[in-house]
Amino acid sequence: MTTTIARAPRRSKKPAVCLGALCVASLLCLPGRASAAEPAQGAKGVEQHDGFMLRLTIGLGYGSGTESVPVVGDVQLSGPSGFFSLDIGGALVDNLVLHGRLSDMVVASPTVSINDEELGEANDASLTFYLFGAGLTYYVMPANVYLTGVVGIAKASADNGTDEASSTKAGFGFEGDIGKEWWVSDNWGLGIAGRFTFASVPDEVTPGDSITLQALGFGVLFSATYQ
Repeated sequence: MTTTIARAPRRSKKPAVCLGALCVASLLCLPGRASAAEPAQGAKGVEQHDGFMLRLTIGLGYGSGTESVPVVGDVQLSGPSGFFSLDIGGALVDNLVLHGRLSDMVVASPTVSINDEELGEANDASLTFYLFGAGLTYYVMPANVYLTGVVGIAKASADNGTDEASSTKAGFGFEGDIGKEWWVSDNWGLGIAGRFTFASVPDEVTPGDSITLQALGFGVLFSATYQ
């Protein structure tokens, strides 16, 4: 009698597949599954002009102060000037910012002219115009170009290089900026701007008698903005 022993069929050896690995691979293949550590450009608060704003500017240009002095004539102090401003505020809506500004324009060692005749430089002397006002800045996006207008209270002071200094009463001031910035982080932008400065302030020459001192300035400034 022949006995037949049935053999179990051989199982093919297949590599084991980890279910967890399949899940991870599937998730990574889904669109939009970028690293959560890298916020997408345009996300709320990232490379946008919303919320709190702080801007600093500093630069160089040309400035002048002119007034008509009785008997003497038109007196002008002019020359290379330094510009500075600090803006603090917040966005009313995206890309439109309301802010306060504190700024100055300093004409150092100015050239003195009377009735358009140059008399030379006033060494160690300086003429400074100050502005404290309210402004609006509008950003044209995505170019990140901005337009700023500021109006407020202006004053001027003159220093002749000695212990004596004089200042004017408060008057009117205006500044206009046009600038371009580049994002260097989620909230910081660095850029360059052009500025126009105007001021008209009363200068008391004798008690109760004032004349008008007018300032004009043009500058190129570097800017740093946090928002």
